[in-house]
This record gives sequence, C-alpha cells and structure tokens, in this order.
Amino acid sequence: MLLKLKDKEYTLRLSLKELWGLEQREQRSLTKLFNEDEGALVIDSAVKIFHAALLSNHPDMTLEDALDLYEELVEHEGMTFTKFQELLEELFEKSGLIQGED
Repeated sequence: MLLKLKDKEYTLRLSLKELWGLEQREQRSLTKLFNEDEGALVIDSAVKIFHAALLSNHPDMTLEDALDLYEELVEHEGMTFTKFQELLEELFEKSGLIQGED
C-alpha cells in the first residue's frame, strides 16, 4: 500500500516477519493487540502496527519516526484516528491476516 505525504512516498506492508517481531517484542499475540471489549485497535497497538508496516520497506524507520509521520498525516492530509484504523484494517486484509468484507 502506497502512502503519499507531500513530496514523499511510503510503502506500507505487513509482512509476517514484521508481525512476528511485533508479537515477540510485545510478548502477546496479534489478537491481544486489539481491545477485546470493542474489537478496535487501541492507540498503542495501532502505532506499533503502523511502525511494523513501515519497517518492511523502510527499515531505518523508528517508532518515533512513525509517530511523526502520523502527526504529519493529521496536519496535512486530515487523517483522523478512525481513518487510521481503517487504513490498518486494509493493510491486514491485503496481508491476508483478515478476510475483507464481501
């Protein structure tokens, strides 16, 4: 998935390698990254998944860089947290981790 911001492009991809690394760092399964009461991503998990998606093609991207990128998306592209969750859900679908709606 291509994300454009001003004059830069970022390729987002949730690879199995990055998701495995995220589970190892968090010491919990991907299903536990979601808020069990509401089925929605909590902010901490959303940021870490976004960072993992960036790492696949931008290996030097830090978690702080990912947070800064999110803030730029808010400021310049009108990103909301709801839209951010939808973007991550689309990434999960494209990665074959969840089935999209028919």
